[in-house]
Amino acid sequence: MEFVSNIHGIRNLDSLSRFSRGEAKFLESLHDHGGKMQAKELANKVGISTARVTAILNMEEEKGYIRREAIAGDRRKINVIMTESGEKEYQRRHQEVQDKFTAYFEFLGEDDTEHFFRIMNRTKEFMETRRKENQGE
Repeated sequence: MEFVSNIHGIRNLDSLSRFSRGEAKFLESLHDHGGKMQAKELANKVGISTARVTAILNMEEEKGYIRREAIAGDRRKINVIMTESGEKEYQRRHQEVQDKFTAYFEFLGEDDTEHFFRIMNRTKEFMETRRKENQGE
C-alpha cells in the first residue's frame, strides 16, 4: 500500500487528477452522448448526487464548458449541453491522458507492459469474482 501511496504523490501523474473525478467524468459523459444530456441522467451516469451535479454544473458553466437549457413543458428538467470550449477541453484532457500513458508504457518497454496488462486482467477477474460473491450474500 505504501508503494501505491508513493505513486499517487508523483507530480507527473498529479496533473491527471487536478480535476475532480466528477468534472472529468462529466465532460466524458457529455461527449459520449453527443454533447447533450439531462442533468439527472448525468448524475446517474457519473454516480454522484444531484447536489454535486449542481455544483459541477456551476463550475463547468462558469468555465464556459457547458450551458443549461430548460426542457420545454417541464422547467424542472434541465438539458446540459457541451459547448465548443467544453469539447476542446475534453479533447485536450483526453490527449493529455493518452500522452502520459504512452510515455509510461514506452518507459516500461514491451515485456513489462505485457506483464502490467496481464496483472491488470487478473485484478479485473478478482474484482469481478468478489463483486459476484458480494451480490450473492
